[in-house]
Amino acid sequence: MSGRMFLAWSAVALALAGCTTATPVGTDPIDSRYSVGGGQWSSGRGITVVARAFERNGVTVICGAWAMDSQGGLTRDYNDDVLAAGSVFLDGDRAVQNLSFMRRVPYSDNIAGEQANCVATGLSWKADYTTSPARVRLPRMVFEGLDREMGEFVKFRETRRAAIIR
Repeated sequence: MSGRMFLAWSAVALALAGCTTATPVGTDPIDSRYSVGGGQWSSGRGITVVARAFERNGVTVICGAWAMDSQGGLTRDYNDDVLAAGSVFLDGDRAVQNLSFMRRVPYSDNIAGEQANCVATGLSWKADYTTSPARVRLPRMVFEGLDREMGEFVKFRETRRAAIIR
């Protein structure tokens, strides 16, 4: 395993090791209350993630979904790794880590009405969260590409994404 591949998998392992407890609690229709985040592959294609938070019985609930624009097979294979290493923050607090619970929805200019998966986190709700939009964070990652001999790598980095909720 190359050093860079080791670094990518190490980031995933560290992310999973520090997971906040999350229990599935159903779905929620995506609407204008959702924040948009995500990132881009070195190929120019990307992942768009939407998330929102609310309080239920004193506990913070996070709902989210993700979509990928048209991607080649190589980057498509690594999207799950990027999501597993991702987090959602509220007012500087990590509400949930490992976004694998999120539902993949078809990419569109408007995903309003699609269903997002929701999890109850181990984070107690704070009044400040009411005015703090959910912030999706996806780490910079590097994966070996198709031609290891040529030293090609596929890179992912967090970037601003188009608003896909209207």
